[in-house]
Amino acid sequence: MLKACHLHEVAETSSVTIALTVDGADLFEGQTHVSTEVKITDDRGIHPISKKPLGVINIDDDIIDYVKVQSQELCCIMMIADAVDNKHLYEDVLRDFYAWGDEI
Repeated sequence: MLKACHLHEVAETSSVTIALTVDGADLFEGQTHVSTEVKITDDRGIHPISKKPLGVINIDDDIIDYVKVQSQELCCIMMIADAVDNKHLYEDVLRDFYAWGDEI
């Protein structure tokens, strides 16, 4: 992912910004699909498909506008759970993902 977004060399000498996300959707009557992902959010990156910068400075407001950060091309799914959406899912099933996120 870092290489695709032209951040692999940056990551060798400094830190890059990523996000760990959890997303889900109802399938039917309490049954859900929940996925965990790693997403590139570093504004120095380049979108792998459009080749445009992920972060663009808005000259008028000096604010960074993010380009296609929600794009599937910037996410890598780590785990998918087909389960009942409840406390157990987040505390037990996804525990390793959250622990890994705390470590990095």
